[in-house]
Amino acid sequence: MKNKKLFEILQKKETLSGIKGIKIAYAINKNIKLVKDEVEALQASLIPSDGYKKFDEDRIAIAKKYCKKDENGKEIVNNDNFVFEGDNQEKAEKEFKELQKKHENDIEERKKSVEEYNKMLDEECNVAFHKFPEIALNNDITVGQLELIEDWIDDKK
Repeated sequence: MKNKKLFEILQKKETLSGIKGIKIAYAINKNIKLVKDEVEALQASLIPSDGYKKFDEDRIAIAKKYCKKDENGKEIVNNDNFVFEGDNQEKAEKEFKELQKKHENDIEERKKSVEEYNKMLDEECNVAFHKFPEIALNNDITVGQLELIEDWIDDKK
């Protein structure tokens, strides 16, 4: 199982609550805890450095400084982008380029950490899940439920 499947399992864990059987319920409960721990570890690797956080704060401050404002002085945003008018966009871009130079190392570190995170998502998961025998499955299980737990089934038993 790839690490990215862990996020799907966590997102859809509520669908597993309808599965009956004590062995399966026990395994699912234990495995969901393992999934949560692994997802948290993966997400922790994506937390930006303080330097990058400062860069991002300053980047937004520049945009807010030069963007168009409404009659109440609130920034105008269109499709998640600040709206600029006149030469304000050029002024913002000039300041932003200076900011990028100042935080060049922080930006590069961030790119590397995002690339590494994306690679980790495609790697095989190293968690030792609690397995249960295939015979413990009941006829009420759905295809969607089975897809989530298929790696936890020990089909050798």
